[in-house]
Amino acid sequence: MTNNVVVILCGGSRYIGKNVSTEGHHYVTQFVDRINTNVMIMSAPHRFDLSASLCINEEVRVLIEN
Repeated sequence: MTNNVVVILCGGSRYIGKNVSTEGHHYVTQFVDRINTNVMIMSAPHRFDLSASLCINEEVRVLIEN
């Protein structure tokens, strides 16, 4: 890939589970470091179908802050 290319990473919150936000952030960082192009990362949305206090929404918040 060249610097004229933009890769957009957009993930969902369906596969975010308890205590995995740090691991996910690590893998995304490794991917971005390996490719030689521009990367735009979009955050995962909160699960509005679940209670805000559930661990999934807490992990989404942690992932966004990293």
